[in-house]
Amino acid sequence: MNSRHLSTINPFLKISRYIIIPALIILSLLSVTLTGHAKSSKHELNRIKDITYNSKGNKEKITLFLQKETSYRECFLDHNPKQKLPYRLYLDLKDTTLSSKVNKPDTPSSSNIKRIRVAQKDSTTTRVVLDIKNKIFQEDYKITRSRNRKAIIIEIKNKKAKQTDKSKSVKEVVLPEKYTKKKTGSAPGLCTVVIDPGHGGKDPGATGYQKTREKDVCLSLGLKLKKLINSKKGYKAILTRNSDIFLSLDDRGAIANENNADIFISLHANSHENTKITGIETYYLSFASDEDARKVAARENFTTPSKISDLEMIFFDLLQNNKINQSSILAGHIHNAMVSKISDKYQEKIRNLGIKHAPMRVLINTEMPCILIETAFISNPKEAKQLKSKAFQDTLSVSIFNGIENFRSARKTAFNKTAP
Repeated sequence: MNSRHLSTINPFLKISRYIIIPALIILSLLSVTLTGHAKSSKHELNRIKDITYNSKGNKEKITLFLQKETSYRECFLDHNPKQKLPYRLYLDLKDTTLSSKVNKPDTPSSSNIKRIRVAQKDSTTTRVVLDIKNKIFQEDYKITRSRNRKAIIIEIKNKKAKQTDKSKSVKEVVLPEKYTKKKTGSAPGLCTVVIDPGHGGKDPGATGYQKTREKDVCLSLGLKLKKLINSKKGYKAILTRNSDIFLSLDDRGAIANENNADIFISLHANSHENTKITGIETYYLSFASDEDARKVAARENFTTPSKISDLEMIFFDLLQNNKINQSSILAGHIHNAMVSKISDKYQEKIRNLGIKHAPMRVLINTEMPCILIETAFISNPKEAKQLKSKAFQDTLSVSIFNGIENFRSARKTAFNKTAP
């Protein structure tokens, strides 16, 4: 039964979309959630022991010292003049709390960091926020770990810095409510694209020919696509990750929502046990269109084909019908642009696996048109080599942007919005 048939059923559905459907979705995910809580409860929470600031030349460094290694989610937020919010970079540290005594580093007047905020976001998550004075881009900062992986190091370029060395060490301050609940807005007429390089960190994704890792080619392509989009007037690109870090599927969509994105694109590389299989395919959120789509969704969702529930996707179809329709149109524009551009560039007909739909977990929580691209087969020797090549990545980036432009042209008025 599809959504068209369901829409003819009695008005009881009007109630079900607000009460029954969310309840069923929660129940369907409850076992996974409970399992996660059970695991985390067995371990003592990590702690932030100290935070230090120092600068050298045009680089500023903030170091978070922890009791042990922890995972984190990073997010860069644009400034919001209406709400008087500066540019912000924040990290949510998982399974982490603050020590009772955390030193408070002050930043010098020459610093591009206005202040450093630290607070307990919830019982198991600590948020560290850097308020930044002047505009920076994602390439202007990097986040790494110390050798023993117990410290997280944030380095930011300060283009206006004087040649001074400062070292001071910060106390907990309570974050204003607006830092945890408000979204950043896009400027009127600006198209914000969130690019999600699949996998990362402890999750390598598929490993293909000559040990080529999916997480590496996705990040390389994502960085290239972001640079291209940001060079175009009227566009802004944001990466869910700009380094080799792990992000949950839910966190990736949350970054797009927090940045009030217009488009969300998740980049992946396909894999098959038959190394002769080649081709390109693009997905949007809905039922699994065929058995192969079900298998791809299972791999990207970290589950098995038998656990992909068509019934659950009927609920999402009811709740997000417009988003799904727009996503299918976006998928069409970008997929067709990729197939055309790659075929022209390489003077050979690329194997077009088409536009498919499947219950991709990374796409479920986003609030905007969203797609997942399986760019090529990393398991195939020829396509694995192409995925690593600069020329092929350039071709993919240009074709994806062309598809975005075509999609935007087809619905111009949708982007004439005002920042909140």
